Amino acid sequence: GRPPVVLLTGAGDQTASWVLVRERLSESFRVIGYDRVGMGRTEDRPGERSLGGYVEELSGVLAAVQITGPVLLVGHSFGGLIALAYAAANPGRVAGLVLVDAAAPALARSPVVRTALAVNVAVARALRALSPLGVTRALFAAHAMPLYPERHLLRAAASPDEYRRWAAALCAGFAGNAAREIAAVLPAAAEFPEPVARVGGPVTVIHGRLLGATWERLQQEV
Repeated sequence: GRPPVVLLTGAGDQTASWVLVRERLSESFRVIGYDRVGMGRTEDRPGERSLGGYVEELSGVLAAVQITGPVLLVGHSFGGLIALAYAAANPGRVAGLVLVDAAAPALARSPVVRTALAVNVAVARALRALSPLGVTRALFAAHAMPLYPERHLLRAAASPDEYRRWAAALCAGFAGNAAREIAAVLPAAAEFPEPVARVGGPVTVIHGRLLGATWERLQQEV
C-alpha cells in the first residue's frame, strides 16, 4: 500500500550514486531509478534535453514499469527540478516530494549559481577530453575527483565493490555526456513554469551548507 519511490539523479550523475539510499529504501518500498537520456546506457538524443523533455521521459519510465498510481519523487540537484516540474504538471500522480539540494527554479537568476555551474561545465568538459588518457580514472583512484567533495563519506559507508561500481559509472558518464547534461541545467531552470500553483502531496526539502549562503536562500525559496 505504500507509493513507489522514484530516485532522480543530479545533472551528469548516474543512478549508481543512489546505491546506499536504494538499498535502505528497498527494504520497505518499491524503488525505481533510471539514467536519463544520454547517460548510463541510454541512447543520446540531444534534442530532448529540455525540462519538458525530461518530464516526458519520467512519464515514459513510469508507464514502462506499469505504475499508474501516485509515486514519491526523490530528486537530488537537477533531479529535484525535474521532480518539481513533474509534480506541477501531474499533481494527481505525486504522493510527495523529497528534494535533496534541489536545483531551484530561481537559480537561473542567481549570478553566483550561474558562475558555479559554468565552472562545473568547464570541469566536466575537461574530464571528457582527458578521459581517453585515463585521467578521470586516475583522479578517482587517487580520491581527488573534483565535483564530488564528499566522496570519502560514500567510500567509508559503501562496500569496496559498491564504491568501485559507482566510480566506474561516474567515469563512463564523464567520458560521455555528463558535461552536456550539466550545461542543460540553466536553460531547464529558465523554462520552469513559475509560479507553481500546486504540487501533489507534502514536500520535504533537505540541503547541506557546502554551497554557502546563496544556496541556502534558494533552498528556502523552494
